[in-house]
Amino acid sequence: MQLVLIPPGRFVMGNEKVTLSNAYYLGRTEVTQAQWVAVMGTKPWSGKDESGDNRPATFVNWIDAVAFCEKLTEKEKKGTYRLPTEEEWEFACRAGTTSQFSFGDDGSKLPQFAWISDNTSKAGEPYAHDVALKKPNAFGLFDMHGNVWEFCSGEYTSDRTKEERPHRADSGHMRIAAGGSWDSDHSKLFPGSGPEFYCRSASRTWPVPGNTSKDKGFRVAWTPPAKKK
Repeated sequence: MQLVLIPPGRFVMGNEKVTLSNAYYLGRTEVTQAQWVAVMGTKPWSGKDESGDNRPATFVNWIDAVAFCEKLTEKEKKGTYRLPTEEEWEFACRAGTTSQFSFGDDGSKLPQFAWISDNTSKAGEPYAHDVALKKPNAFGLFDMHGNVWEFCSGEYTSDRTKEERPHRADSGHMRIAAGGSWDSDHSKLFPGSGPEFYCRSASRTWPVPGNTSKDKGFRVAWTPPAKKK
């Protein structure tokens, strides 16, 4: 699992100022199918167009993603793997920017950084693609925009900066997924709701924790073991 150290910092999330006091680690890419199989031993995407070792692990739900992190933690016995908070995810996606995207406000540049409908379904390839083929953001993270929505910890609330409740796996409350996906395009029905809207740094949706889909996956956060005194 390749990890990137994300520095502490401050940013504006919605209408509130958020401070992340401690550095943390985030997966360089979304968890791939090969990585999922190595830890969980299952292939939920088997027989689907989405199949591919370097493609994101899809057809897994939020509960599955939490279980993956717990099992990987147990397997490596070094630090703690978990889902990032929404604050951690958005801060890492922005990579120091205040623009709509990590690369600025020009949505026409999205295909350089993201798998979206323009270069997937409209190109005859309606599925998530191999990770790390597009340009990374300034922190060196790939596919933070598009490809698959990425699960975050905590429960969904309409107030984005409200303190998150503990993520109980048996709770039916909606969760959070961020960043948009290759399939995020409803512009035919609703003008202005294409990839440029859904794949912004601040974009979020609210999946039911037990539901799976072709356009949702995750990347891990990692907390190193506490230093011995």
